Amino acid sequence: MAAGGTEHVAHRRDRSGARAEARLDTTPLLELSGITRVLQRGPVPQPLLKDVSLALHRCDFVVVWGRARSGKTTLLRIASGLERPDAGVVRVAGDDLGAMSPTARGAVRLGAIGVADTDGTEAGELRVLDYVALPIAHRAGRRRALKEARATLRRLDVGHAADTTWRSLGDLERAHVSLAHAVARRPQLLLVDDLTKNLDPLDEADFLTRLSRLAQDIGAAVLLVSSALPTAAFAHETYLISGGTLRPVEDSQHRVARLHEDRRR
Repeated sequence: MAAGGTEHVAHRRDRSGARAEARLDTTPLLELSGITRVLQRGPVPQPLLKDVSLALHRCDFVVVWGRARSGKTTLLRIASGLERPDAGVVRVAGDDLGAMSPTARGAVRLGAIGVADTDGTEAGELRVLDYVALPIAHRAGRRRALKEARATLRRLDVGHAADTTWRSLGDLERAHVSLAHAVARRPQLLLVDDLTKNLDPLDEADFLTRLSRLAQDIGAAVLLVSSALPTAAFAHETYLISGGTLRPVEDSQHRVARLHEDRRR
């Protein structure tokens, strides 16, 4: 087995141990119950999500895999409280997001949830450092927020990009900067929207390893949606979203073992 493969398997063991300890707390960090979302496209309503249920505890790493327009991003938006389902309940650390006022829901999003997506900042000329510091500036003050943001960028090996803009970044740099923006606040829950879709296999493995380590260090649960099935090799649990329904696929740990066995042949 290659050194990288050995390191990845060992890291998975560390994450599995942390996850087992975290599950002693029976309250999920994220609980989706009976989530349904219907789109009004033309005269006939089209169900995008049908009675979807999912629970994540601290240190869980869960991947939802699906094709384009399968509802992956909508699922993340509902989990983050940015979009409301037509039916069902979303709970974060036991609290029902739907029962909260907009102000309270916004406070949960700002404090407990980190979202990393491919859109980055809408202000294309905003410095990367300022973008990463935004989620923590309200609590830490500008100077401390910039210091923490720079440290996070350096940890992800994109410290060199701090004074550049989003528009100037390559695909891997954008993935790492988006992750830095999401983890700077040290959230309990990380929601990651298909950041690896434009990466080659080596860059994808590098990004996912860093994501996994960061999540373990801060004790966060990760819900990652992806259009690339190999991403599932990094997960504790993997689900397929298709036709609006969510169903588990084969055990991820067995898949990891088989992938490494295939590489040795």
